[in-house]
Amino acid sequence: MTDASTARFPAASLALAMVIAGTVGAFATESGLHPVAVVFWRCVFGAIFLFLWCLLRGYLPDRTLSPSRLALAALAGVCMVLSWTAFFAGFAMTSIATTTIIYHIQPFFVVLIGVVFLKERISLDQLLWMLGAFLGVVLASGLVFAHGHDDANWAPGIALTLGGAMLYAVTTILAKGLGQQRAEITVLCQTLVGVVMLAPFAGIGQHIAPASWGWLLGIGVLHTGIAYVLMNSAFRA
Repeated sequence: MTDASTARFPAASLALAMVIAGTVGAFATESGLHPVAVVFWRCVFGAIFLFLWCLLRGYLPDRTLSPSRLALAALAGVCMVLSWTAFFAGFAMTSIATTTIIYHIQPFFVVLIGVVFLKERISLDQLLWMLGAFLGVVLASGLVFAHGHDDANWAPGIALTLGGAMLYAVTTILAKGLGQQRAEITVLCQTLVGVVMLAPFAGIGQHIAPASWGWLLGIGVLHTGIAYVLMNSAFRA
């Protein structure tokens, strides 16, 4: 997997990244760990992969990194880690399908944040498409037919997932402030923040079944390393 090959086929790279991202729910659930622990190990393995990738590709050391850029990347990292934790917690409280659908309305939150806080303009067509998308999410979430979900965790799980989607949107907005900094460097900084941030709460000393390590390694390498490299390559092409 090289920059040249992914740049030649950006659509294929993006499609592959989306396919990989779509399996994260199964990996998180099969690991059998608490969401905080899953996110911690995701950050550990993701940071290792991204560090080696950036080092081998010659992206490190990055002389564009400044204290202000590091601070912004760290703040985005805090939001991203909290977003991932809420996302994984939503799987146990609702379902993988429902949580995934709701979480991926993040782009609409990005637009809303831009309109409310950054004074960006939005057309009537965009507004109507957003309203339609939110209606679709409400219907897909099962809230309209609440009698079909007697579990008391269902509605809180949806609210938690919406909060995670909002936090990811904030992460996206903050990342825009980093200008032309490579996305791999940004995500590397964010995963390192996650390691430090979650280490006291991840139960590092607890026993983890051998089979769980494979799922955790997959989340870190596939969903945090390879998927981000593919997406970044596609967007730059």
